[in-house]
Amino acid sequence: MEEINLLKKAVKKAGRVALNYYHSKNIIHEDGYTPLTKADFASEKVLISELKKTPYKILSEHQDNKERLKENKIWIIDPLDGTKDFIQKTGEFSIMAALTQNNKPIIGAIYQPVTKKLYYAQKDKGAFLKQGRNKPIKLSVSNNTDFTDMSLLVSRNHLLPGEIKLCENLKIGKKIPYGSAGLKAALICEQKADIYLNSSDQTGEWDIGAAEIIFKEAGGKITDMLGHDLKYNKKKPINKQGFVLSHKLVHKKIISELKKINE
Repeated sequence: MEEINLLKKAVKKAGRVALNYYHSKNIIHEDGYTPLTKADFASEKVLISELKKTPYKILSEHQDNKERLKENKIWIIDPLDGTKDFIQKTGEFSIMAALTQNNKPIIGAIYQPVTKKLYYAQKDKGAFLKQGRNKPIKLSVSNNTDFTDMSLLVSRNHLLPGEIKLCENLKIGKKIPYGSAGLKAALICEQKADIYLNSSDQTGEWDIGAAEIIFKEAGGKITDMLGHDLKYNKKKPINKQGFVLSHKLVHKKIISELKKINE
């Protein structure tokens, strides 16, 4: 089985398992910032079981095998992206996984169990959305350059001052609260939003790995807050400079403005 087909099957299977816990009280730990549920670990178990059919090491949000540092290719998985949204039952959570090679994602998939939306991409082969039994739709980001006509996706649970300031400085027309980081990227690929940034220094590689390859294959631009490419399979798999997603025509302007805000 091709790796992309194995990946699509894995995230959908994990999503179905996560839904088994959706309407029950299943929080097992909550420290105010990173709640965990039984669904997180049930989904992770499925993903690891499926992806272990390949020879690649796995980096998960909840467990790490440092042997991966010796490898050229590894899986990076987020078993439940948007756990707070899962708990709040907004439906805005997803299952995400990516295969990276030479510190870059080469295939990725994001699955939203509630809507049965599957976003996926393979390097140089485009990005697609398949919902249920419908035929896949090719994804492409907007080329809008009018900031007053754009929308910025923001977290419902972790809105940061830099994101608010960027909206004010660029006169971005609208802020849209939404859940999962991966689903925010997917919304831009569907042209339902234009910009997403996360200025936190605490997000992990699993939060954006699958989204990066899908976003790039849909024609988008993604960097950290300083304009540098993101790197994967790091010793400490944290995005210390956050990340920014937009289309290529406005990305440089956004990065320039963020640098001024953070001076």
